[in-house]
Amino acid sequence: MRLVGVLLIINGAVITITGIGVLVAWLPIWLGILLLKTAQAISIAHQHGNEHMLDLSLRRLRTTFTIMGVSTLVLLLSTIALAIMQYKAALF
Repeated sequence: MRLVGVLLIINGAVITITGIGVLVAWLPIWLGILLLKTAQAISIAHQHGNEHMLDLSLRRLRTTFTIMGVSTLVLLLSTIALAIMQYKAALF
């Protein structure tokens, strides 16, 4: 989880290099930070048997998967819409 979090932050930093990428770079950076915090909360919950930290980590993980699911759905719908537009443009 920590590795994916760090990779998402690096990905967001690389995306900011592009001009238009600045508009969407916050999403992978936010997800990366969220995953790092989740990994830390899970570690504390495991080491100390802290149920509150376990609950916090599961809520953060739920938020992460919700954001990833919504962004994947938006990407999928955008791809379908662009493919339809491309197809219609090719007909004319």
